[in-house]
Amino acid sequence: MKLPLQSWPFGPRGSRRGRPRQTDYEHSNYPTKLALSLWEHVTSIGVFNRYPRGYEIQRKGNRQGYLLHYVRKGEIQHVVGGKTYRVSGGCACLMNCGKPYRHFNDQPSAADLWWMAFDGQITPRMWVELGTEQNPFFDNLNRERFETLFKELWILVVKKPLGCEVKCHVTLNAILAELMVSRMQLARASSLISGKSSLSDKVRGAVEIFERNYYYPRLSLKDAGTRLGIDIFQLSRKFRREVGMPPIQYLNHYRIEQARHLLMVTDNPVKEIAPMVGILDPDYFAQLFRKITGQTPRDHRKAGRQSSPNERRARSMAPHLISNFKSQI
Repeated sequence: MKLPLQSWPFGPRGSRRGRPRQTDYEHSNYPTKLALSLWEHVTSIGVFNRYPRGYEIQRKGNRQGYLLHYVRKGEIQHVVGGKTYRVSGGCACLMNCGKPYRHFNDQPSAADLWWMAFDGQITPRMWVELGTEQNPFFDNLNRERFETLFKELWILVVKKPLGCEVKCHVTLNAILAELMVSRMQLARASSLISGKSSLSDKVRGAVEIFERNYYYPRLSLKDAGTRLGIDIFQLSRKFRREVGMPPIQYLNHYRIEQARHLLMVTDNPVKEIAPMVGILDPDYFAQLFRKITGQTPRDHRKAGRQSSPNERRARSMAPHLISNFKSQI
């Protein structure tokens, strides 16, 4: 299924400052009042083929809605919330248009960028559930599924068939669902427990609370106990017996596992990555990281960057088994 470029109203656009003439297509959409009040809706959608080296776009963050970038080929760096993310082929970045952001290509080759701007009634809630404020970067996407949905959305926005706004709502939610699945796959890949089904309901619930909320610095065993309706001392005993380590120790290990991933996909300093995983003290973070992995954060990043892209992804996503952790307790 090819993108219907012949139906794109603007065709190749003239050059902007610092940018040569490129194949850049964009289509704006104007939702009805009904769509604005009831459904998720697209405000614009486009493709920027051959995003060149040295080109940069910066926004002040004074618009409403959200912007999703999908890099189909190459690599584009995104600066969101003062942190830099390397978004490579098959990965995405979700940004709040109400906050400043910029993106640029510092690689030798050009990149292909697909994007859409959207908003809706449940989008702010989805933003929170995805944890995008702490990490706007999405990998582990099903590329074929994601690209098929994007093309379907493009055709709906441009062709405007009967019931297009309802269909756009459904397709856009399917795209957001793919982002949610990506987050779930990341949590599963970096989970320290291979068989959660073997755990009791309360312990499994505590594990899921830690894995979904690890980036909150004040997350505690008391929070988990309150949500699950169980005494914290009883929960702690059950957790240690079934998992093999105390709850907070599990949380720290999980935070370090997430930090290992961020060290690979971002260029942010260690002192900025620490609070992204819920640890506010950079010195304590470095100490904990070395205790768990046997490396300093900088050494881990250096070793990962020297490996091939496939090896780097496998290394950043490879979970530590509980049996290995027991030797460090």
